[in-house]
Parts: sequence; structure tokens; C-alpha cells
Amino acid sequence: MKLFHVPGYASLAPHIALREAGARFTLERVDLATGMTDAGRRLRDVHPSGHLGAIEIAPGDVVSETPVCMLWIAHQYPAAKLAPAAGTREYFTLAALLNEIATEIHMAYIWLHNPTFPAAAKATLQARLDETVDRYDAVLRGRDTLLTSGYSVADCFFYVTMTWALPDDPKPATRAGVQAFMQRMQARPAVQAARAAEGL
Repeated sequence: MKLFHVPGYASLAPHIALREAGARFTLERVDLATGMTDAGRRLRDVHPSGHLGAIEIAPGDVVSETPVCMLWIAHQYPAAKLAPAAGTREYFTLAALLNEIATEIHMAYIWLHNPTFPAAAKATLQARLDETVDRYDAVLRGRDTLLTSGYSVADCFFYVTMTWALPDDPKPATRAGVQAFMQRMQARPAVQAARAAEGL
């Protein structure tokens, strides 16, 4: 099993989850400029969309899109308890969280980090992002994890997106819940191991 990755990108989330699960896998780094991997493969030849995260579970068989990768890992390694039982109400809460993190937080940061994105549009997008993350902060002021049932792949994904805050953004310093969450996440061995492996 191989995880295609770019250090610090969304692929860090399934990387952390795989380590939390105790999975056996290798990393294949992708050069965003060329689309080539460090194994000499063109990513789109293996995985047509070229999106990360992506996990090659067998030659030519790739699980893709970060929320799907996260659920796939949780299902493949149930002993790690990275997701509630499939079909339960809490499981669908997890699915909703993964979707929201991908569409409202991950995508927002992609555009906010784009120097060609118009300033007025950035201001509007930043305000929407702040509203979303403030809701998560309120949750995390009351408990340690996003789900009431405990640690999950949603925490892995949210953690990664929170490392992308813009240097001049004053809001992160005001979010006590998120700050405490980030400290807890950074203390986890799987997070430390994944970051070290990616040179972060």
C-alpha cells in the first residue's frame, strides 16, 4: 500500500490516520510542479484526477479524495477505533464533518493561499472560514475531540487544515478550544511520526 503525498498538504491527514491505525504502507512523494512521483511515475497515469490524498491499495487501484481515504482507513482498521460503527448516527456525523472540513475549510485555504485570488473575494472567503472554524472552536472548548464518541479521523483532517492558517491572521490566537486541540494533536505519536517522515 502506498500513500501519495506532498509534505504538509491534505495528504498529511490520511498519513496520520494510517499511522494511528498501525498500517503497513510506504510513501510516494509527488512533485506538484511536474506531477511526477519520486518513484518516477506520473501521478495522473496511476490516478487520473491527480488529487491528493490518494492511496494505492494495489497496482492501478487507488482510493482517492481525502474524506473517502479517511473513512476507508477507519473501515480497514476497525481495531484502531478511528470512526464510530458504520450506520450509526455518530457515523453520519463523522461523514458530515469530513465533508465540511474538505469543502469549507480545506478549499478555503487553497484560495486564501493563492496570490492571484482577488482581495475582495479573499475577505469574503476569510469571513466565511472564520464563521466555520469558530463553530469548531466552540465545540472544542467543551470537549477534546470533534465527535462526542471520541477521537476519529475527523480530528486528523481538521488538525492538518489548522496548520495552514495565514501568518497575518489574528483569529487563531483567540480560539482557545482550537489551540488546546492542536497541542493535544501535536503530542500524539502518530502525528509526530507523520510530520517527521514528511520533514515538517
